[in-house]
Amino acid sequence: MATGPATLSPAYWPPARSPGGVASPQATPFPWATGIAVIPLLATFMRIASPPTATLSYLLIAAYAFMGRRQAVLALYLCCLFNLMNHGFPGRVPSGAALLRYIVFFSAALSVLFHGRSRQAPRQGFLLLAFTFLLCMLITVHCLAVSPIMDVSLLKSLSFTIVAMTLFAGWSWMDPTERRLTEQMIVGGLMIAAVASIPLIRMSIGYMKNPGLFQGVTVHPNNFGPIMAILAIVMATQCLTLRPLRPWRVGMLGVALLMVILSKSRMSLVAFVGGIAIGFLAEMFRGVLAHYKKSPRMVAGRLAAGCLLLLVLVVFRINSLAAFYDDFIRKGQKDVENIGEAFQKSRGFLIEKLQRNIAENPLTGIGFGIASDSSMWVGIDRDPIFGLPLMYTIEKGVMPLAVLEELGIPLGMLVFLWIAMISIRATRGGIVPLTAYSVAILTNLAESTLFSPGGMGMMILLMAGWAATAPPGGAWVRPLPKPRPVPVT
Repeated sequence: MATGPATLSPAYWPPARSPGGVASPQATPFPWATGIAVIPLLATFMRIASPPTATLSYLLIAAYAFMGRRQAVLALYLCCLFNLMNHGFPGRVPSGAALLRYIVFFSAALSVLFHGRSRQAPRQGFLLLAFTFLLCMLITVHCLAVSPIMDVSLLKSLSFTIVAMTLFAGWSWMDPTERRLTEQMIVGGLMIAAVASIPLIRMSIGYMKNPGLFQGVTVHPNNFGPIMAILAIVMATQCLTLRPLRPWRVGMLGVALLMVILSKSRMSLVAFVGGIAIGFLAEMFRGVLAHYKKSPRMVAGRLAAGCLLLLVLVVFRINSLAAFYDDFIRKGQKDVENIGEAFQKSRGFLIEKLQRNIAENPLTGIGFGIASDSSMWVGIDRDPIFGLPLMYTIEKGVMPLAVLEELGIPLGMLVFLWIAMISIRATRGGIVPLTAYSVAILTNLAESTLFSPGGMGMMILLMAGWAATAPPGGAWVRPLPKPRPVPVT
């Protein structure tokens, strides 16, 4: 975003009234009205309707992926949502879901390779792809040399490699129109998920995993909270930066934040606040608002108005807010007194295992995707015919420590360098993708999901690819019209 206005083509400057809240030119119709979303919506209905149709829904999006780069990225996005779907829906868990998602992975990868890079793609992203591929190969070699359950580690390494390379290549090889439609449909899908979750607030299906913790249309509150936090940050940055301020955006921001609060996902709320701070500070320090002659008073004014309303709410509803804070931190646990105890109770025991394993294996680690405790090296879902591992769910908690524990300090440092590279590139593409990526990656401070593309890791990689491959300046940064000269009388 440090480049001047002359660097960008007007095609990257959408009008402020972009449908769905995502950049699009006036000539681009809203995708829901043109039938572009017919297959995704049909697949979603099939996923919910019944177990047989749920199985077919994966095959449908696998076929959909072959239609183009955009469809390949959206197929992975839909696969993520399908994998995280609430088990209380009639579709439940489809037969062979663990195997079906790999069909989607390979279909999307083949589609991106087949269609290649668009000639109108604004940037190639060669360094990002090369570094990602090198890192994945090193992790694969590490699996062969260190892992006590080699086939499980190789499966996870292969899944991560395919998904990461497909998403980064798919995003970076799209032309501007493809990117706009993809952004619209991703944000639109998140809005549909938020609205569809509203009726579940009063239904038991919304609290199946943990009583009192709202999971919405997803399988777990810890999945629902981060997803809604991403939607909330997109709506919040739109409300801060776009003119005119549309009431529906404010309403959708309120719905998304309500969902985060109902899920009682503490890290999601912290990540949302952190995303706002990162986006605002990045804009301020780089001087982009002033550089593009975009009035900083609009962002600062709206942010100040929001803070003022929050202050008024605190003053007049202090008792209710105190009760809410107490309930939110406790998550229904009576023996928790403060946020420190809450963190220790939910993540402390996991951190202790991580630290112990790092101290015992500082250079080699314990193996990629391997549980911290050897007693948990069981429960692997394997293919009944060939015995190949299909699924192995583990819980690690804090992602930075989990990386060091599994890969060792030397290779772990390369992973952190890779994350730093993505983060730096994300700062050049506009405030919306930057903050969406920030929220996604910040949730990993309490949930180690980055390397789990079968679940929330897919959403994080999706946001990382969007932010790291956005054109310099981003579609969300465009100069305001010059003021009309004042006539001299």
